[in-house]
Amino acid sequence: MEKLIVVLLLFTFGCSVDRQAEISKEVSALNTPELQMNFLNEIQKLDQEVRSKEGKALQEFGYNSAEHQLAVKQMIETDDENLLKIEAYLNAYGHPTKKVHGADACYTPYLVIHHASGDDAPRRRNFKYLYRAYTNGDLDASPYSLYLNRLYFINFRKKINWNRPYRVEE
Repeated sequence: MEKLIVVLLLFTFGCSVDRQAEISKEVSALNTPELQMNFLNEIQKLDQEVRSKEGKALQEFGYNSAEHQLAVKQMIETDDENLLKIEAYLNAYGHPTKKVHGADACYTPYLVIHHASGDDAPRRRNFKYLYRAYTNGDLDASPYSLYLNRLYFINFRKKINWNRPYRVEE
């Protein structure tokens, strides 16, 4: 039994290393702003398609159905893959700019990081990119505020309570 577990772990680790190498190769080939923009827009498209399928499965078959559970599994797998791609992109090129890549492409890193499963590690790792994008005007205040609020909630298990109206900039 122990040998089987070791083999499975090695297989899983080996596959993820291979996949990471494929993603790195794909990202390194994005040598023009147009290729970068297309890459980012395709990730955003996949992100939204898998969420649409999950919503339809929930509506049609119910929360505990096999169809919905499969759709959730596919959504998580897509989110994990997209996170690998976005982090490789950010490490290679930094955050996209509205001027060069367009507003939709600029929104993609936030969207993928926002949908990352698990703890706050992906949000913390990528804080510098999102903060810089926000301060440069390449990420609007509303999604940046949502990102910060989710990071706060994950860490403190409560929402920020202002007890008054507040501006996003606060």
